[in-house]
Amino acid sequence: MVTAEITDKELRRATIEDCLAAMEKLPAALDAFDETAFHSLVDYITVYSADDVRVTFKDGTEIQA
Repeated sequence: MVTAEITDKELRRATIEDCLAAMEKLPAALDAFDETAFHSLVDYITVYSADDVRVTFKDGTEIQA
């Protein structure tokens, strides 16, 4: 059980570090869609309804779009 928790935390840390590294490579402002940035940062998008679309980032953060 403890080993699984350690493995999970290590995986989460690596994911967050990858996300931060990808963000550091981005310009200060984006004025157009950047496919590389999108794939580097977004884990998945969930559509519950036309008014409830949520974006989940690779670090686990979720926002309603």
